[in-house]
Amino acid sequence: MKASAMELYQLESFLAVVKTGSLSKAAVLRNISLPGISKHIKLLEEDLGFSLFARNAKGMDLSENGRLVLRHAEEIHRNVDCLYALVRQTPPIRIGLNISPDFIELFRLKSLLDERHPKNKTVLINHNSSILLGRLASGELDLCLAFGEVPERFRKLFVRNVRMSLMIPTSLDDGENLNRKCWIINTADCPFKPPLEEFWRVQGIIPRSTFLAQDLSRKEMIAQGLGIGFLEPQDCLSLTKAGLARQHSEHFLEVGLWVVFQDGDFGPTAEFIQQYVRLKYDSLG
Repeated sequence: MKASAMELYQLESFLAVVKTGSLSKAAVLRNISLPGISKHIKLLEEDLGFSLFARNAKGMDLSENGRLVLRHAEEIHRNVDCLYALVRQTPPIRIGLNISPDFIELFRLKSLLDERHPKNKTVLINHNSSILLGRLASGELDLCLAFGEVPERFRKLFVRNVRMSLMIPTSLDDGENLNRKCWIINTADCPFKPPLEEFWRVQGIIPRSTFLAQDLSRKEMIAQGLGIGFLEPQDCLSLTKAGLARQHSEHFLEVGLWVVFQDGDFGPTAEFIQQYVRLKYDSLG
């Protein structure tokens, strides 16, 4: 059998004729001309050395040899489909976020990322900065948002310094003795913890009690009047509008926010997230 550069196309045309029982219908199915599909079948028959169809008034019937070829052609077609499916598979883009989903408009962000990467599935994971950096280091994430110090081994883009206000629940008394109040604080490995402890040292504050909370629960605990604590500007605005807490007029913390990644191929996506998050904070005024 002589090799033919059109062999794969010939098999596709052969299967189309088998499926439709007609050269003209197969031509429509394959979106090629009738002479074109006739040529495919003719070349395939010449390569194989025998006829594949018995032509009659009603259409095209498989010959005995044609039925033998059909089994192999279908197997080749399945294998080619599997190969194309393998080529089309691209790994997901895994992004870690440490900002409340409602503020960042999580579904809108995912839609924009999907538009930018139509061949990749976008996976968004919400957690605190230290855990996200750990997952980035282990290869479980491709890029993430992180507050505070970023290890030198990572690439990073600066988003902005985020100013956090000290929030006091309206249900607590207005006394300014911050030592006597319970402080809602982050876990020990959170990047907010060092600047908070430095604030306590400078202000001479020795909290009577503290309550450890994950990032996304501090707002709710302060709203319920369980203690005081520093919150990001979007959470401060939300509690103030709801009348659940007030900002202390003097005390603030500032913590840097970064987009962090390792592989330079994710640089454009990191720049997009940098601008998107920066605009979200700018919109707060």
